[in-house]
Amino acid sequence: MRGGSREVQIYTGDYQVIATHTRAHRPGQRVTNLNHLPHHKVAGLLLTRESCRQQAAEIGPSTQEVVARLLDHRPEDRLRTAGRLLRLADRFGQKRLEAACARALRFDDPSYMTIKHILEQGLDAEDLAETTKPLPSAMAFVRTAEELVGHLMGGVSWR
Repeated sequence: MRGGSREVQIYTGDYQVIATHTRAHRPGQRVTNLNHLPHHKVAGLLLTRESCRQQAAEIGPSTQEVVARLLDHRPEDRLRTAGRLLRLADRFGQKRLEAACARALRFDDPSYMTIKHILEQGLDAEDLAETTKPLPSAMAFVRTAEELVGHLMGGVSWR
């Protein structure tokens, strides 16, 4: 290895140059040559919030909302999780990812693992039954309080 003021060169054992990198100009700065990285690592380095939002918008509104929730979540940075979520479209297709995101939003659980499980189990293809309206609080019990404990108060017994 040879380090100069502007670049760093890496040599083999027989002094053949294998790589040349420009040198960082300040402490903590990283200078990466993307050609020297494995192909599967490059996508993670090029991932940005804007590209995630744009790709999610191309897939559909439910996916766009899930990605927006992931990216807007603070104090944690969920950029990598949003990227993994969007890569599910490569494996399962954009339509299925959109349907899985819609289902996850319907149940108010738009996490990566939930959406992945929905896709793996094929739940995105199932129709969601309409939810019934909850009973009013007065109808929540079969008997009224007077019917149950009225005999204790001198009233009518429930038997």
